[in-house]
Amino acid sequence: VANYRQLRSIEGILRRWSFAGETMLPEDSAALYRVAVRCGLGSAADLLDVVSRCRAAIRVVYIEVFGPAALD
Repeated sequence: VANYRQLRSIEGILRRWSFAGETMLPEDSAALYRVAVRCGLGSAADLLDVVSRCRAAIRVVYIEVFGPAALD
């Protein structure tokens, strides 16, 4: 649940940052850095690390509940 909340928090920051229904991280490194700072992180790499770790943790729970075939 904590990982899901973290990703939702990042999504909320993205939406406020772009004033639109933004759910994708920006590809531009400067924009990604600005999102990271708004998330309270020091760099774009830190943001990508947090997102990656949260996604991996959520994926583990998803596989435990639905089985590995659910990812196909």
